[in-house]
Amino acid sequence: MHQSKKPCPAMPVVVALLAAAMFFMAGCIGKTVPGVTSPETADNAILLATGTSVYDSGLLEFLNQVFTAQTGIEVRVASQGTGAALESGRRGDVDVVLVHDRITELILVEAGYFVDRYDVIYNDFILVGPASDPAGVRNAVDVFDAFNLIARSEYPFISRGDDSGANRKELRLWAGVGINPKNADWYFSIGQGMGDT
Repeated sequence: MHQSKKPCPAMPVVVALLAAAMFFMAGCIGKTVPGVTSPETADNAILLATGTSVYDSGLLEFLNQVFTAQTGIEVRVASQGTGAALESGRRGDVDVVLVHDRITELILVEAGYFVDRYDVIYNDFILVGPASDPAGVRNAVDVFDAFNLIARSEYPFISRGDDSGANRKELRLWAGVGINPKNADWYFSIGQGMGDT
């Protein structure tokens, strides 16, 4: 556990994925924070805020069972978009945060809101569409070329629009090609998780 550089209401751990063999605990060292509990003080449980993708996949439920069996600590899960999970952690409402927005995570660690950040898994972003490939992205050189083709063709693009890690990555890709699609007729920001989108 690392000591914070500045005072904080609580200091959650940021991780990319909770591994069963690892135990991450947070909190300002030596401080009691009203409304924020730790396994030592409240029914041997920690509260984990995580993105919807990890939760919806079923992997987290499996890992949490193994973790609880090995440590005796129950993991209570708050499934949110990455943005909401990071905000819950920044406020000190949770003990552990499991998200995938490396850029924002590192900024918040540097600012002193989080400690002990670990990369424990990676994810891939996949652009999917109809087999007919109306925007002609199949032969794109890279994802930036694909995004340009979609914008030029004005075929519908469905965005999660939920401030998740995937949504933040998508918006950075649009910015990388110099396009702001938010007001375009072909761009649909639906505010839903991965499965629904």
